Amino acid sequence: IRSTVFLGDSVILGMRDSAVLAKGKETDQIWCGEGGDLALDYNIDKAAVIDPESGRAIAISEMAEEMKPSRIIITVGINNGVPYCSEESFKAYYKKLVKTIQSASPDTDVILQSVFPTSKKYQKDNSAITVEKIDLANRWISEIAAECRVGYLHTCSVLKDSDGYLLSKYDSGDGLRLNAEGYRAVLHYIRTHGYK
Repeated sequence: IRSTVFLGDSVILGMRDSAVLAKGKETDQIWCGEGGDLALDYNIDKAAVIDPESGRAIAISEMAEEMKPSRIIITVGINNGVPYCSEESFKAYYKKLVKTIQSASPDTDVILQSVFPTSKKYQKDNSAITVEKIDLANRWISEIAAECRVGYLHTCSVLKDSDGYLLSKYDSGDGLRLNAEGYRAVLHYIRTHGYK
């Protein structure tokens, strides 16, 4: 885990805020866009992340080329992908992101992680996000991983209840991000399901 960078949106930013990684809230293992957003859209290959050390925005390709992390686990798609993207656009944007990282840092292991479930209340308040759409996006992500010859982690399996919603014991209270116990469950899943 200490040699892993987590690239994602506000759901991954919550991992930093929960202080479950080395260096707690000062961790340099989280790469997110400004405000925690990392939109899965046509500009994904030009998207910038905030450098945890300097606080400045740097293109993902530049960060990967400069830092050359051993491993990057990507978790994106809940806000801009799941509710709005067609299969074709979702896959095109996601593949563009993967290829951008692979090109910038060829020796970095890239692993795609499933979109996490959300609570039933969150889905009621955000009708464009449903259990069915999340499951579909996760199928697409696993297919992208196979096509790009990278790893895939179906982490959502340890986070959801029998109806496909986020387990209440892992809900931070907003129905989207996890609490510390939830992020620890994610890290445990990664440790027990990763690859060399």
